[in-house]
Amino acid sequence: MRQDQADLEGLPTVSVITAAFTMERWDGLREAVASVQAQTVRVLETIVVIDHNPDLLDRARRELPGVVVVPNVRDRGASGARNSGVAASRGEVVAFLDDDAVASPTWLEVMLPHFAKPDVVGVGCQGVPVWSRDRPRWFPQEFDWAVGGSYRGMPEEAVPVRNVWSCGMAVSRPVFEAIGGFRDDFGKVGGRSRPEDTDLCLRAAAARPGGAWVYEPAAVMRHYVPANRTTLRFFLRRCLLEGSGKAALAAFNGASESTSAERLYTRRVLPRGMARGLRDSLRGDLSGGLRSIAIAAGFCFAAAGFVAGRAAGITRRPDVPRTRAPRILIDQSGYDLLNVGDVAMLQSCVFRLRRLWPDAEIMVICHAPERLASYCPGTIAIGRTWADLPIFRLLPRRPRLAAEQAWKIAAPYFSYRIGSGRVRADRPRTAIQAAHAADLVVASGGGYLTDTWWWHAAGVLSVLALAQRLGKPTAMFGQGVGPIRRAALRVQARSVLPALAVLGLREDRIGRDLAISLGAPSGVVAVTGDDALELIPAGNAPGAHAVGVSMRVTHNAGVDLTAAEAVGDLVVQAAEAFQAPIVALPVSRYPTGSDLAALRAMLHPERSRTGIVLDDLVTPEALIAAADRCRIIVTGSYHAAVFGLARGVPAVCVTRSPYYDAKFAGLSALFPDACFVVSLDDPGYLRQLRDVMDHAWNLPAAARAAARDAAACQCHAGREAYVRFRDAVEMTRVVRSEVRRELVT
Repeated sequence: MRQDQADLEGLPTVSVITAAFTMERWDGLREAVASVQAQTVRVLETIVVIDHNPDLLDRARRELPGVVVVPNVRDRGASGARNSGVAASRGEVVAFLDDDAVASPTWLEVMLPHFAKPDVVGVGCQGVPVWSRDRPRWFPQEFDWAVGGSYRGMPEEAVPVRNVWSCGMAVSRPVFEAIGGFRDDFGKVGGRSRPEDTDLCLRAAAARPGGAWVYEPAAVMRHYVPANRTTLRFFLRRCLLEGSGKAALAAFNGASESTSAERLYTRRVLPRGMARGLRDSLRGDLSGGLRSIAIAAGFCFAAAGFVAGRAAGITRRPDVPRTRAPRILIDQSGYDLLNVGDVAMLQSCVFRLRRLWPDAEIMVICHAPERLASYCPGTIAIGRTWADLPIFRLLPRRPRLAAEQAWKIAAPYFSYRIGSGRVRADRPRTAIQAAHAADLVVASGGGYLTDTWWWHAAGVLSVLALAQRLGKPTAMFGQGVGPIRRAALRVQARSVLPALAVLGLREDRIGRDLAISLGAPSGVVAVTGDDALELIPAGNAPGAHAVGVSMRVTHNAGVDLTAAEAVGDLVVQAAEAFQAPIVALPVSRYPTGSDLAALRAMLHPERSRTGIVLDDLVTPEALIAAADRCRIIVTGSYHAAVFGLARGVPAVCVTRSPYYDAKFAGLSALFPDACFVVSLDDPGYLRQLRDVMDHAWNLPAAARAAARDAAACQCHAGREAYVRFRDAVEMTRVVRSEVRRELVT
């Protein structure tokens, strides 16, 4: 990075990803990387993804300084490689550059400002072909797209377009991840070429109301054209493949959307190009007639490819078995969705599963369908049991929910046939029916695998046990495990954990050893941090100067209002000494044990001279925004600490129960320089708490940056755990297919 490069204010952070697959393009790869490192805006990270080539991977790691080099852990091909790169990245925008392309120094500087508009989902640049030998005189500029360049007839100023090209595009990361990225089974690999970039553009625009792509010709990328791409044979073959690729695209997205730009191109650009070639010929340039003939031939071959592809019956999933999208059942931590941390973990689970299986039908066990529809649109609420019958609705809600949970714990063990035939398979209503109907069953993050919440843990394990007996892949993500001393719960865990495909743990201080002691194979255990990290943007908490505070006044936390008030008085005193306002960070919104009610009682707003913000935070986004205002956070709530630490805000955690001792000790082990634990059982805890607050307030920038980096590493590990689950599911599918084939033969 040169000293004279501009770090322009207000631009989103950007990660640039380059996929490479062959040693033959090594020099091109180095030039591509050098052009990224020479950008006039600061690039958060330059990532090179090596597509299933161990020798190239080793060389890239040795010889590309300042570059993150990762292997393609997805399917072979450009799509899988780019998805692997995004999974390893942290930028708010992800940009792609091919290994045979060079970006101009202002490439990103020109594209990134477009993302300030809320409807822009991505931006593309102008591609300029760089010919290894003289440009063939017969090659029409109207077909420069065939060699990765912008063709004659494209706009000459920034305008919305249907699609841009993957070599040189920049995409909003939230949109990219919301649609699951590129389709792994659709794109460029070997001799196959399908328009994965157009497919991505169509899905990305549809993912946001009014979503639009912008073509920015002032951003320039130069694309190398080797000699073997300057022949008539290559030209015609490329046109044929483009036509068949558009046929496959039409199967995914409909013929109207998939060919809208092509129809306009055929009506306007090609006739003008042919006329231009004929005029050139009449003026003495004999190659003009050849260009007109090439335009006609290119169109005919593309049309033939499209017709042949449609006639061949290319449908939704080219090159893979035509199977329906999977049905996934999620059991989760907070059935009423009244805990913002539980909501964040569930949203992250749904988001990551959709990234792996974009078309999946996702069912969620919960008691609040309206809240589920708000937090996780498109999911299906599963919550009905016999306790919902009118006669049982006369009972108070708590006994009724207790009866539901008791049924959920016990029923799967009576018989794995229970409930399987009572309703249509496509309309499950209860957890047991949903387990029968699902293809995969997962448990999203939470701290319920412990004695404190033994009844919740027993219910989740019962559903997983039923799924395993039915032969369905199962996984648990973002789990806090322990302490577990109840014999019945340990027995149940020993029957379920060994059969999991993946067990993602929030921490490894006690969770990993305990899980392995309960039978979880070490190979399926991964320490991923909290799943909610997926929702938290990378980077600093901007303009942070407040003291954040959260407190859990409940029986399981061991904190009463007297202890909370003592902590509150100390926080108010410290805030006045820091000349900082106080921002409340309520996480639990349950009527009993409401964090907001506890904070109002302990802080006494009328006593503060610096101001106290006491808002009800309904969504994870609201909690993230509130935590961003803080320089330190004093908390008895786990997720208030997580949301701050991920942004480099140190957390001072107060605890008075074995349950929270374990949770905060695990969190402190993951963030050793920014997470501090104070026990309210210590005689001098108030003095200790004030000393730790002073230390946290003055925590060096390097320690805050280390916390952000740790969160980014945990988030990446969490994504990789989900990828491991997908790979295990696919392997199971392949093995079962082979077994069926053997039985038939």
